[in-house]
Amino acid sequence: TAPAIKATAERSQHIHELLNELEERLSRISQSSYFDSDEKAIEVLDVCLRVCCSLPLGSNIAQNVEFPANVRSLVDKKIATSSTINDQHFFDADLWDDALDELIRVASTIESEGCEDHSLVCEIANSILASTRILLGSKEEINRLEDMLQNAVDSKSFLEARSEAVKAVKRRRRFNSTIDCVADAGAANEDDLVINALYKCAINELGSSVLSTLHFPASKLGLRSLIAATRATGSQRAAATMDRIWHAAEEEGPLILDGKAPVTKSDKTLVVAFSSLGWNGVMRPEWGATLRTAQTDDNNEWLSSLSLVIAHALDASQSWFCSNPVNGEWDEGSWWDASLKELCCDYGRVCFIGESMGASATLRFSRHCTPNGSVVAFVPQIHLQDFPQSTRKDFTIKRKSALCRAIQSACQDTKAEVAVHVGRDEDDLYQLNYIPEVVEAHLAVGEEIDSPLPRDGNQDSLSIGNNRMRVVKHDVEGHALGAGLKLNGVLTTTVVTELFVKKAWSDSEQPSVW
Repeated sequence: TAPAIKATAERSQHIHELLNELEERLSRISQSSYFDSDEKAIEVLDVCLRVCCSLPLGSNIAQNVEFPANVRSLVDKKIATSSTINDQHFFDADLWDDALDELIRVASTIESEGCEDHSLVCEIANSILASTRILLGSKEEINRLEDMLQNAVDSKSFLEARSEAVKAVKRRRRFNSTIDCVADAGAANEDDLVINALYKCAINELGSSVLSTLHFPASKLGLRSLIAATRATGSQRAAATMDRIWHAAEEEGPLILDGKAPVTKSDKTLVVAFSSLGWNGVMRPEWGATLRTAQTDDNNEWLSSLSLVIAHALDASQSWFCSNPVNGEWDEGSWWDASLKELCCDYGRVCFIGESMGASATLRFSRHCTPNGSVVAFVPQIHLQDFPQSTRKDFTIKRKSALCRAIQSACQDTKAEVAVHVGRDEDDLYQLNYIPEVVEAHLAVGEEIDSPLPRDGNQDSLSIGNNRMRVVKHDVEGHALGAGLKLNGVLTTTVVTELFVKKAWSDSEQPSVW
């Protein structure tokens, strides 16, 4: 959670004086002659800058930068902005970043080219005004606006509009339902299309009901400024509300059942597929296409008769399933523990599968799998201190260490069979050192734990361990193991074998179907 801003009485008075000045200037904008020159626009932006500098906490742009007193000096310094790079998500929206980004861009345009349309100046000023009102508001007022946002996003009309927006992107790209996003890399512009569609939908649906009511402009800047302002008060709830629907699934998440929930569960196999971060930053449901394709494969006729239920788990807040997706608070996975316990209850067999961040979750929550179930983890992270793709600033070493301990504990407690698959990536192999059972298994056979599969021409994979916990090493380069296995033509076979074929652990046993 972002640290809350606490204004002293002296600072509050100064801020109120700045706000009064900014409001006065904005009130004159309705007069057609007010913006008769670019100079008046720069004057408004100067006041905006002074407001931002009076409450600079949390800004990526403002960190370690001494801001000048006026916009012209700011433009001359050519201070780099960063918010446009990170606008895919809301969990890291920082106070003033987006407003300052626009302010510098607009001011630079005015200074170099002049500007006939000053509407962006008004948009920036109104975003800063509305944000500051939130910062100076009471806790009760912030709770009410977060309730307003959550109710609007959870409404039937919003969710239907959002679903149609995502479907439209898929139709435009002629999305193939047989492609599994975990193993097939999409182009970066596909993620851009999804994000743009989500922003357009959110602004259309929330513009009058939320943004305008709170005096924010009905725009991307207004929406992001709202979220950043609530985060600056110490609450992650508004960000979590948006993150829950900020992905490429047609349904809202964070737990999505593929089809209707069965009335009778005892004769069904539930497979929970935990999603990774995605190829280019946008999360999607994963593994469903691989499982459905396997069921229709003539080589797996027995699988077509299996009563299979698939559920998707998406953590679009990129907390490695360690935060509550309803209020955004870090809870070490308690919300997911409770929700998965309820989801998995009464099924005859429960299995988990995931890659990367999703694989970490399969291990973390593996105690919810049934004793006859399977846990299939492709390239999991056990301790995130060694994983640079974990970029959340509030994901502290303490929280990462707690996740590591939780995964280790769950691996000891689970009654299901656990299979960890890795390729040749050094970072992925090193993560195996954090699983005590895996370390012991390698010592028992005299193998180096973080050594890749030997390229001796005799084997494509190597399994080390026992029927409760084992590691499978593959001859695949890079972190994207699922894509590598698919390229080698063995992904579906690997998934089917791990999830649905009971292993033989002695010469007297034969492999069989669960």
